[in-house]
Amino acid sequence: TGSGIYPEHFQQISAYAKAYCEETRKRLNGGMIINFNKNDGTFKVKELSNKEIGHEYKKFLALLKYKQL
Repeated sequence: TGSGIYPEHFQQISAYAKAYCEETRKRLNGGMIINFNKNDGTFKVKELSNKEIGHEYKKFLALLKYKQL
């Protein structure tokens, strides 16, 4: 729930995907972010390819490194 899909959601799902793959030794076929509007019941969906997840994971690592400075 929330008011939309934001850029930081893409980095978050990429980190979850990386952790899942490392822990299970399974490969994913992409990812999906779903935002449900609790007021009117509508929803938004954004699918990410493995390539997009890899790109977003690089952003996640850069942000993590920046935060640790």
